[in-house]
Parts: sequence; structure tokens; C-alpha cells
Amino acid sequence: MATIPLRTFNVAKTIHGNSPWTLTFPEAASQTFKLGALVALDSAGNIAECGADPTGILGVVAADASGTTGADVTVWIADDETVFVGNLSGTSTSDRRDVGKGFGVVKTGNNWLIDKTDLANRRVVIVDLDRRDAVGDTNAREHFVFFSQFRQLSSTS
Repeated sequence: MATIPLRTFNVAKTIHGNSPWTLTFPEAASQTFKLGALVALDSAGNIAECGADPTGILGVVAADASGTTGADVTVWIADDETVFVGNLSGTSTSDRRDVGKGFGVVKTGNNWLIDKTDLANRRVVIVDLDRRDAVGDTNAREHFVFFSQFRQLSSTS
């Protein structure tokens, strides 16, 4: 089996077949995030990269940070309609039994990855395997959606 190169989180497709929902927000101070990073709204309504085991996820950023406070940042919003794609972390391999299971997320270098070893902090649910990779590939890409209770623009009550 192959080892797949790591890539950033990205939009795989939408359920409705249209473009993903995108919104633009001001960049928070001192941001260094890269395309594909998980971001959240801070208390001032600015975009900041998420930390470990985020409790609020706005979505996935569509470009690198500019480094300029207040600059416009486009975000692919985490919602019911947008399916994202990301690599598995570490030495994890894809398995058809991943579909329907929830896993954590982890940042390694500049890339956010699906962490199959983190079952305590599940943030994503796998909805499909990426057809570009073979079952059993290391760091394979899998399609996922974010659990609704962690999406900042989703109602949970």
C-alpha cells in the first residue's frame, strides 16, 4: 500500500451540488494559519485558528492568513451540506469500516488531519473514502462532515 502525501483540509463536494457556503470575516491579530486550517470566530467576531480539540468550529479557511489584523478572510462554513476531505494522521490507514465513525482532528505542521486514534474528542464523522486512494493506504484521504454540536453556525438546542 502507498503512503499518501499530506494536504490541507479542503472542500470535497456539497450535498446539493452547488458551491459551498462561504462567508468573509475579519482576520484576528497575529494569525499565521494556512489554507485548510480550522478556524473559529473569537469573542470580537474575528477569525482565529482553532486550538486543540476545538469546541467551536466555524469552518475551514480558504486562504493563508495575511498577517494583517482586520483583513478579509474567506471561510468554507461547516454546515450540513458541505463535505470536506482530509488526510489521516500518523500511520493510520483507510478502512471501509471508517465510514460512519467519528474521530478527532489534530494539527501537524501546517496541516490539520483526521486523528483516528482520538476517540475521546470526536469532531468529524467520516462519510466516504476518497476514491483517489486505495483502502489500506497510509495517510489516505477521507471525506467528512463536522459534528453539529461543534459548528459555530449551527443550533444545538
